[in-house]
Amino acid sequence: MLMDEEDAPMLAIHPAAVIQQTQQKLGLRKGELEAEGEYHACVDVAGGPVNILLARFTSIDPPFELAQALQGEFVDLPQARDLPQVELELLRKAYELIIGG
Repeated sequence: MLMDEEDAPMLAIHPAAVIQQTQQKLGLRKGELEAEGEYHACVDVAGGPVNILLARFTSIDPPFELAQALQGEFVDLPQARDLPQVELELLRKAYELIIGG
């Protein structure tokens, strides 16, 4: 379940550290991911709250081959409608931030 901002833990992770670790783990070059610092979300799961960060690829073309190798894929918004409710809420929050809704 997506937590309300007032209920989310105050502990914050600096996005730059997570971006750097993620780029290394995925084999991306420095600067291929960029953190969206204004995005704040926290999901309540069985093991406790999990902070959710938002990053974007800096190139025009997303790494489709990398996603496929990791058994993932990029989808258009209409294709996302069958995602679990919490993922749709996170996606809505990201969409509103990026589009300005």
